Amino acid sequence: MTRSFALAAFVLAAASAHADEATFRYVAPPSAFHPHAMSADGLTIVGLMEPTPLSYQPAVWRNETLTVLTSDLPGFILAVPYAVSADGAVIVGEGRLLGGGTEAFRWENGHVTRLGDLQGGIPSSVARAISADGSLVAGWGYGPGGEDRAVRWEHGTISALEVLPDSRQSHALNVSADGHTIVGTCYVPCQECSYGWINRPVVWRDGHIEALPATEQQDAFATAASADGSTLFGYNSAGYLRWQGGGEGIIMSGCPLCDRASCDADGRTFAVPCTSYMWLDGVGRVDFYTYFRALYGINIAAPSGIAGISADGRDIAGLQQGGHAWLFHRPYDDGPPPDADGDGVPDPIDLCPGTIPGASTDFYGCPPAAPGDLDGDGDVDLRDFYIMQSCLSGAETPADPACGMP
Repeated sequence: MTRSFALAAFVLAAASAHADEATFRYVAPPSAFHPHAMSADGLTIVGLMEPTPLSYQPAVWRNETLTVLTSDLPGFILAVPYAVSADGAVIVGEGRLLGGGTEAFRWENGHVTRLGDLQGGIPSSVARAISADGSLVAGWGYGPGGEDRAVRWEHGTISALEVLPDSRQSHALNVSADGHTIVGTCYVPCQECSYGWINRPVVWRDGHIEALPATEQQDAFATAASADGSTLFGYNSAGYLRWQGGGEGIIMSGCPLCDRASCDADGRTFAVPCTSYMWLDGVGRVDFYTYFRALYGINIAAPSGIAGISADGRDIAGLQQGGHAWLFHRPYDDGPPPDADGDGVPDPIDLCPGTIPGASTDFYGCPPAAPGDLDGDGDVDLRDFYIMQSCLSGAETPADPACGMP
């Protein structure tokens, strides 16, 4: 039996949801739905529904309707969806077993199938990612030695993935849309590390493992891949990383870290569910709430995290602080963000507009503080002298707090 909850879509932006207009809307009542992933076409969101406090059910949102995924859970007390195929037809995740432990599941055509686990290990497995066509599923299970082991399922058959030498455990955390690239981590010995072991980011290309460049003595994880696997994302203790062309670079720092992530097909938009910050190619790190509200002039709620991004990067789903699931659409013709002073920091997040050409700036568009630069534009000129003159009060005379440029 399937329960459905028809929901009014509260459009907070434009009255029309035309494809080239920016819109922000809620997709469920407060605390009713916790989104985990979005399909590549942007039409399906999967997660957990909470009809009553602390009572969870697997759920799917599509066609303005939030529906319990299924009430037929073979041997499970709860099924937690983690990923969905490009068209929303196949959903995979983790089932909590009645007798304890977990087992990966696959939902298709209204039915849940248990995917099984590795032979010889403790009965336990988790499905964390799925290819666009639903043919390949990636995750991990318990190996014969009692350790977590990265695995993949193809045509319903589970197989262990290669690991780095002397690896103690491994996890497959995501897969590219074409199914040829799986990303994750291996836990390997590290003599210089305080605990003697370290997580190394890895990529499996058609089943063959490769260690990704990583800073020594720092745990690192690979967590997302573009559609063809040419651009990879992950994190270490310093922040979120991007691997492209064989190199590694920090793209977001100072953010909470989590091992679930999503990106668009081209690897130009990246986000995670544990922070409202996201990364846009050509822009850098932005705060979702501040950036898009200023860019499009629409009312956007402050999110607690971003659960999924469509393949074209235009549809973004997440959760608002306080437990309100939402869906945001970016117009197709938005073009590059405005940058009036040309400092590389878009106007919506530029706290120092009017920076002089060529001045170095920080993330917020402000040049380094310099003695005498009273207007903060990166140089010391007659404008700064004017500010000094207008604020000059004389010895032991309080300055006018309103002094400065007219």
